[in-house]
Amino acid sequence: VPEHLCRGHKPRYQEPCNTQDCPRWYPGDWTGCSVSCGEGLQTRLVLCRDARGQQSNLCEDSAKPVATQACRTGIPCPTHRHRYGFGGLTPSRTGHDLEEGQEGEGTPDFYPGSDLSSLPLVHQPYPHSQSPPPPPAVAEPLVAEQVVPSEPTQNDS
Repeated sequence: VPEHLCRGHKPRYQEPCNTQDCPRWYPGDWTGCSVSCGEGLQTRLVLCRDARGQQSNLCEDSAKPVATQACRTGIPCPTHRHRYGFGGLTPSRTGHDLEEGQEGEGTPDFYPGSDLSSLPLVHQPYPHSQSPPPPPAVAEPLVAEQVVPSEPTQNDS
């Protein structure tokens, strides 16, 4: 039918739809590094949200920002956890404890083949002829701002 014979308003062939923005990824802040020396990991929360701020599952997976990355503290980790030959302590035969030994036996070469980095830390007092030890270290949070108790908290109910 020719258009000039039609009465009234001609409807549109097209009209807009889905005019709101598509959902997109919102990355959170990075956590602190997971270690106090050497290289560790940082994580962050990455959420998909729609135009109203509601969580959605319609974001493109290929566009999702990374949620984990490597981090470096800038503080080198100690290579030896003990001061061998100081106070006569040497690695035990099992490699897991320290035991009394003769002076001079406490060098890393004394116990060949052992992985000294797996040995526990042991307090070794300073002799009287040297200066006193430095004050104890102060713990600082490395990963989260939330306080995490080091001992179980008891509920008073």
